[in-house]
Amino acid sequence: MENKLYSTELIQMMAGGDENFILKMIRLFIQQTPEMIKKLNKALEEGDLKQTKLIAHKMISSIDMMGIESIRQEIRDLERSAAKNGSIEVIRSYVENIGKVLTLTLEQVKNDHKL
Repeated sequence: MENKLYSTELIQMMAGGDENFILKMIRLFIQQTPEMIKKLNKALEEGDLKQTKLIAHKMISSIDMMGIESIRQEIRDLERSAAKNGSIEVIRSYVENIGKVLTLTLEQVKNDHKL
């Protein structure tokens, strides 16, 4: 069995047993995440650290809600580093790893929920 990259525990707690709500939140994650990854990469390519910070900030809630613990701190570090005009190499490494983890998580979520 492959390791779970995410957990729907928080969504389930918020949903209070409402399966439609859980599915809605999972679908939102599946719909919005690929675009957020693209925007994050584009902002980085353009050297727009302000935009990189804003996108990272928006992604924090999705990552937390989907229980993606492996990048929970990293997305915050990315936001902070971009805000402080940190090393572009460090920021690039955050963006690349976060993109990889989210892409793998999307595949898992789609497979697990037959979406």
